[in-house]
Amino acid sequence: MSLIQKVLARHGRTTLARQAFPVAGLSSFNDSQRQMSTKKRPISPHVTIYKFPPSAISSIVNRATGVGMSAGFGFFSLYALGGSCDIPCLMDSFKTSAPILVPVAKTVVAFPIIYHYAAGLRHLYWDKTAQHLDLKSVEMSSYGLLGSSAFLTLCLAFYTI
Repeated sequence: MSLIQKVLARHGRTTLARQAFPVAGLSSFNDSQRQMSTKKRPISPHVTIYKFPPSAISSIVNRATGVGMSAGFGFFSLYALGGSCDIPCLMDSFKTSAPILVPVAKTVVAFPIIYHYAAGLRHLYWDKTAQHLDLKSVEMSSYGLLGSSAFLTLCLAFYTI
C-alpha cells in the first residue's frame, strides 16, 4: 500500500484511494478488463498501429533534432573545454582515416541544423502572420519542410571545400 493510500485510509477515505489510484491495485484493473469484455467495447489501439499525421511527425522530428543538437554540441563543447581535444584536428584526422564516411558524418550533422532552423522559421511565420494554419496547409508545409531539409542536407553532404 502506498503512502498516499495509507494517509487516505487513516482519514476514512479508502474508496477515494481506490478510485484515485487504480494502478496500485490489480483488482481495479481486472474489473475494467471484465467490463470491457462484457460490454463488447474495443480496446483502444496501441500507438504503434496509429498513423501519425505529418504535422505530428514534423513536431517530433523538430524536438528530436533540437535534443540531438543540444546533446552533440554540449558533448563536444565539454570535450573541447577539457583541453585534451582540438576539434579541427579531430575533423582532419576523421577525413584522412575514413574518407568514405565523411558524407555520412556531414549528413548526421547537417540535417538537424537545417531541419530545426527551417522549422523555427516556419513557426516564426505562423506566429507573425497567423496564416496557413488549417490542416491541409500544415500538412503541405510539413512535407515541404522535410523534403527541402533532405534536399539541402544531401547537397551539403556531397559538397566539398
